[in-house]
Amino acid sequence: MGIISEKRRNEVLASITVDGSIKVSDLARRFDVSMETIRKDIKHWEQAGLLKKTHGGALLKSEVTALRHINERIVENIDAKNAIAAKAVEYVPEGGTVFVDAGSTTVCVAKHLGIMNGLTVVTNSILAASKLSDGGNRIRVIGGVMRGDSLGTHGVWASMALRTIRIDVALLDSSGVKGFNGPVINEPNDAEFKRAVMERSANKY
Repeated sequence: MGIISEKRRNEVLASITVDGSIKVSDLARRFDVSMETIRKDIKHWEQAGLLKKTHGGALLKSEVTALRHINERIVENIDAKNAIAAKAVEYVPEGGTVFVDAGSTTVCVAKHLGIMNGLTVVTNSILAASKLSDGGNRIRVIGGVMRGDSLGTHGVWASMALRTIRIDVALLDSSGVKGFNGPVINEPNDAEFKRAVMERSANKY
């Protein structure tokens, strides 16, 4: 998909996020494309779990967690997050390369990885990197555009950096799973970055 098409697709989601709903005909006029093109954009985000198609348009799925700063989220359900983190690090091979995503649960993962040694840890999370800085692992921080709510990087620069790395295990965060057929992401650029991580990783959790 070209840059113009990707930009339009992201703007379609942004419009629905702001307004709560849209009409295909309105977006087709706005972007000067066919209604079928807009329907394909809507289908893309519906498959990502962010939208629900309606007759002639789409609605934002209200179950997706609203964006809140990670400092608020990191103290919620801490016991559950630590349990998830403890299980997640069991999948990390000795001496392997592991990607740690930006997110409140993956900060807990970083704490558990911090007591291990000999790993290469790749992360787009400023908080995760700080938790790992004093350990016996090699840390690679992915640059890019930083999201203020998650203190994580994403975007074109981040995705380009991933092309130079092979990952054994990717430990990814999400915006939620309740009410969906799997994890969902509520920020389009973040979703594209996670997809790039998965393409570079032998295993994804």
